[in-house]
Amino acid sequence: MSSTGNQNRRKLDLDFEDEEEFQINLLINDLKPPFLDGCLIFTKKLEPVNPINDPPADMAIFSKKGRLLVCEKRLKKEHEKAAAKVAALGDTTLGNPTGVKEEPKVDGNLLT
Repeated sequence: MSSTGNQNRRKLDLDFEDEEEFQINLLINDLKPPFLDGCLIFTKKLEPVNPINDPPADMAIFSKKGRLLVCEKRLKKEHEKAAAKVAALGDTTLGNPTGVKEEPKVDGNLLT
C-alpha cells in the first residue's frame, strides 16, 4: 500500500459551507473620456472653432522665406566646398610639375 501512495493521502473535505466566507469590497472607477463615452455632442457651439486665426497668413509667409533662406545657405556652403576641392592643386597632374604640395588638413587635434 505504501508503494502506491494510498497511505499518505488525506481525506478531502468537499463540504465548503463550514469555511469562513471572506468578503473583499472593490471600488472600481470606470472613468471614460467624453469621446469614448458614446456622446456625440461635446460642446454647445454649433460652428467649429478655428484654433489659428491668421487671415493675412504671416506665419506661412515667414516659413516660406525661412525655407528659401535655408536652401540658399545650404547651396552656398556646398558650392564653397566644391570650389575648395577643385582649387586644390596638390597631388594633381598640374600641381606635380609646378611643385605645389598638398597642405595637411587639420581635423580637431590630429594632422592627416
